[in-house]
Amino acid sequence: MQAATGMGMFKVKNILIAIILLAGAAYGGLKAYVYFQVKGQVERLSRAASPFAGLSYDGISSSLDGTIVVEGVRIEPRQLPDDLLIDAVELKTPGLGFLLSASDSLQGGTLPEKMTLRMRGMRLDVDSPLLAMFYRAQQARAATSQLACSPGQVLGPEHYKALGFDTLVMDSAMGFDFTGPSGGLRVFMDYAMRDKESIGMEAAVTGPTPSLRELMMRPQVLLTDLAVTYAVDPDFGERAVRHCAEASGMSPEQYAAAFASQDDAAFIEQMGFVPGPGIRAALERFIKAPGTVRIRAHPATPVDLATLAQYRPEDAIGLLGVTVTVNAKPVNDLSVRFASSPGGGALFGRLSESQGGPRASGPPDGGDERGQPRLVGRYRPVGAAALPEHIGQTVRIYTRDGKRREGRLARIHDGEAAVEHHVHGGTMTVLVALDEIRRAEVWLYGEP
Repeated sequence: MQAATGMGMFKVKNILIAIILLAGAAYGGLKAYVYFQVKGQVERLSRAASPFAGLSYDGISSSLDGTIVVEGVRIEPRQLPDDLLIDAVELKTPGLGFLLSASDSLQGGTLPEKMTLRMRGMRLDVDSPLLAMFYRAQQARAATSQLACSPGQVLGPEHYKALGFDTLVMDSAMGFDFTGPSGGLRVFMDYAMRDKESIGMEAAVTGPTPSLRELMMRPQVLLTDLAVTYAVDPDFGERAVRHCAEASGMSPEQYAAAFASQDDAAFIEQMGFVPGPGIRAALERFIKAPGTVRIRAHPATPVDLATLAQYRPEDAIGLLGVTVTVNAKPVNDLSVRFASSPGGGALFGRLSESQGGPRASGPPDGGDERGQPRLVGRYRPVGAAALPEHIGQTVRIYTRDGKRREGRLARIHDGEAAVEHHVHGGTMTVLVALDEIRRAEVWLYGEP
């Protein structure tokens, strides 16, 4: 009896050992399959890039959660005597199933539900020709600036060395996700220069799907949320301000004031627009106490990105519901002027005189010094009979059969309103009979 029991235990033990060995063999086989699949893809990429850059790496690893890591990457541009070293490039996919069937999925015209690409430890010497190329391009754009350097810009080799840096180490990530709780697509991008600064962007849109065929047909993309965060390490920021101030022959306080009061040409070169009093005051505060800038666009209703071009910049960004904070303090006066509109358009607040509103000036981050209320842009109801007064403006028209027409009111003729909106490759005009209009709204500035 004892012998039979012993034989039974021996068989069970052997079966368990066999299961473990089989599981180990299967795991090893899957790892090997994924390794050779990835290795083949990397080598094909290396051959394709060979006319422009050499590509080598130390090793490849993978895990069953769908993550692939290529370690010790070296990129050698053909046109520059420079190497870009990356500690690791990581691709995170939905899981092992995707790794085993990625080719079939992509050939079948379907993107994965989510994917993230990270690059960790990208290293550049401060004397790098690549960094020098970026610095020269930046200096050319800032030709009219009277300041030696700016903490928010790419600094030159001598500046980084004066601050104690011989090598710059950077991390970046980008990805997308179709599996969010509210549906739609989430895209994100992050970049950080270690111990110095970082910038992150995250956007949520509806419309796109994982189907490549549908994406090729350019679906309507509606923005529901956008967040951008720029952060400077306080210690690095303070040292950089002191250095740039000394290089400009100023104290840090004088430098902050000079940066915020630069002339229009300097701001156009550096930022593409001329900030109003509120943004200038926020810039001065940020230079004095480097920290975090947050920009958020959260429209009341999703905004069709393809139609934004038909709005004036001040109307488009106002429609997006943009808010800005600097070191957690809201910037209330977000008036700006663009180079193409010398009269000056207020993006989020007061209108310029040329637009019939009060002057785009006032105390920083405050109300109008004359006690006038701050104006905001939004859709405001008008009667159908009043539409001829708004030719050329952005309208939203609701018809009695439940349709909504949104775009620029091009004309009114023979009892019909012509609403023009952008489509891929041009514009489309829709005619709406005035007697079929249930409600009409025009984007106008007025009191909140």
